[in-house]
Amino acid sequence: DAAEALEEAAESTERLGKESKEAKTHSAALAGFMGGVGAAAFNKAAAGVQALGRGFVEMGISSIQVGAQMESFEARLTTLLGSSDAAQARLEKLFKIGSTTPFELGQLVEADAALEAFGVNADKWRGPIMDLAGSMQIELVDAANAVGKAFAGGAGAADVLRDKGIFNLIQLQTGLKATEMSAKEFQAALFDVFTDE
Repeated sequence: DAAEALEEAAESTERLGKESKEAKTHSAALAGFMGGVGAAAFNKAAAGVQALGRGFVEMGISSIQVGAQMESFEARLTTLLGSSDAAQARLEKLFKIGSTTPFELGQLVEADAALEAFGVNADKWRGPIMDLAGSMQIELVDAANAVGKAFAGGAGAADVLRDKGIFNLIQLQTGLKATEMSAKEFQAALFDVFTDE
């Protein structure tokens, strides 16, 4: 669908350019009839119509690209969540979050997808991941991958979190070294640190 629409838009732009060139040719013929001022005005009007047409075509292309991107996001989430309804509901939720936070929809979808791929409940961890990304000045997807790796492999796989000082926070809060915790203990301590529980 999107490819056909893009092709149609390109053809429309090409037709508009040809028609504009024809109009300029005809306006040269009008120059003798209307005088130089009339032809110049006609040429300006033709150029304006062409620019306006190009703007509408570009806006249409942009809308098509956004639609294609949304379809891609939905397909990815459908695969991870197991149903189209769940994917649509998640997209709606992420769209609302994106409109009230500095994170773009694409980042939110990629972060959720990364978390779900690691078996992490994205709904539970999304807030802490956004906080981590903001406070540690790292990309949202990188923060999601760091937490996902920590879930999958425990403290030993959490290089980014160790480098950002999260292990020190865990030790301060629990009195235990993160590397000495079981995977479940580490996950719980990690959530507690991120949510101050």
